[in-house]
Amino acid sequence: MRPVWVLLLSISSVASGDIMPCRYEAWPVAVGSQWRRISTMKQDTWDRQHVEITMENDERIIDIDGTLFVQELNSRMIDMKPKPAELSKSDTVHVRYRCATEGPLPIVEGGLTWNGTEIPIKLTPEFEFEYSSSAPTGGWTYRNRVIGRENVTVPAGTFNAWRVDYERIDTPPQKDYSQTVKGSRWYAPGVGLVRSAEHDVVTITKPRGQTVSERIEELTSYHIPSVEEEKKLRNEPTPTLDPSILKANCGRGKAADCYALGDLYREGVGMETDHARALALMQKSCDDKYAPACNEAGVYYLWGGVVPKDVDKASDLFKRACDAGVAQGCANLGSRYFEGQGMPQDKARAIALFTSSCKDGSPAGCLYLGRAYAEGDGVAKDVSKATDYFEQACKAKQGEACSRLSELMQQSDPPRAKQLTEDACSFGWAPACHKIAKTLEPAQAGVSDAGMRAAAQYFVGCKYGYAPSCTSLGGMVEEGRGVQRDLSLAAELYDKSCQWHDAQGCFRLASLYERGRGVRRDRERASALYRQACEAKNADACAAAQRLAH
Repeated sequence: MRPVWVLLLSISSVASGDIMPCRYEAWPVAVGSQWRRISTMKQDTWDRQHVEITMENDERIIDIDGTLFVQELNSRMIDMKPKPAELSKSDTVHVRYRCATEGPLPIVEGGLTWNGTEIPIKLTPEFEFEYSSSAPTGGWTYRNRVIGRENVTVPAGTFNAWRVDYERIDTPPQKDYSQTVKGSRWYAPGVGLVRSAEHDVVTITKPRGQTVSERIEELTSYHIPSVEEEKKLRNEPTPTLDPSILKANCGRGKAADCYALGDLYREGVGMETDHARALALMQKSCDDKYAPACNEAGVYYLWGGVVPKDVDKASDLFKRACDAGVAQGCANLGSRYFEGQGMPQDKARAIALFTSSCKDGSPAGCLYLGRAYAEGDGVAKDVSKATDYFEQACKAKQGEACSRLSELMQQSDPPRAKQLTEDACSFGWAPACHKIAKTLEPAQAGVSDAGMRAAAQYFVGCKYGYAPSCTSLGGMVEEGRGVQRDLSLAAELYDKSCQWHDAQGCFRLASLYERGRGVRRDRERASALYRQACEAKNADACAAAQRLAH
């Protein structure tokens, strides 16, 4: 187990060293390298209790940029004796290292210092080395000696590994604390750390007394990618939800991480949902030749809302994705040929694209095939085939497919149809969330359970970028139907839906500005909003715009 101080490391600078490859003999660092170890600690405490703790520790290399790499560590407690009320949740940290001649060097800041490497670039019998760390709260030094090669058996297999014995010397800030640690680690060439063991670790805390513990950690599984596999992985998004890592990599020109960061903004993971920012990142990633991002950017232009609807631009983006082998892009390109929007209408070509993309794993391709067979459009009508394709896409969590399947089963299996609509909403198909909310929305004023549930579904639809849901929720909030009245919040919701080009949202926001309800009264702003809604064919808005013009 790596020293706890390593978990505190983050970005800064380290002493200069010559650049070396990161695939060290005792730690083969490559994008996609991963190890899982089980650690068991037994402890006899000063108050005569016996405690046993079992941890599962996952380690993987998630990013390499030149001579820097990022290690992700995830630890979770899987057992404890005596049993606690509940086991602690998993904890994930990221540690940055620099590849140097002497071995991997952690990058430290925040008052920490680090000297030496934990794993030398080359292990030889009788070789001695040390590394140390210090901070205002104390420090330690590890003195290590390579014993030689020996066979060691762990759950992951039997390895001929280098054994390294060590002693840790603590420099605690307080005089009433001391600890002596002696142990061994076994490193298998080309695999990494396979076992570590510490016995008779004595901790003395005055005035409480002495605690004696032992700890064993063993490798249970691992994967070291081949050079070719690593090259492929380097072109994929860094497998992390840490926005700071993705943002830094995107800024350095890693297109796949611009895409991954855009996805976090789109889904609101670790940050506020921001579709405009998501689209900008998708577009940047696409321009930098990461084809899946072209498809996602195309979807934004096809739907409109965040930006004005632009079918021609969407079609161009879908074609770029499809030409690069993105199945989902081919499915969406097929839809443009099918409808004759953005591309010349060619239903035969569309069906061919749907079929190939569905076969290649695109849920959208299966959805579009299901639509065609359900309606007998471009192919002979076949409800059985439509059902099969919708089922296939719905199992892949394609929300619209679940919704279409629900419609087909409305008469034959109402309970399943209802569940499918709920599934469609949970899979991000906003119209399904909107549909559920409509069935719950109360007509009368006053807070109610049904009203709160309707509002929750409208909120989900609004979050997914479905402007009518924002408008409907705004209406409930403005009128106090089923929820607490809040005119200011209603204005915010109408403003969001209006920005997404929903004419009714613009109309209702204009009405608030005209009357000064929830916002400062502003006839000029109201008039502009009425005209905007009128241009989108809202008849009530046209009448209101004409009225204010006189």
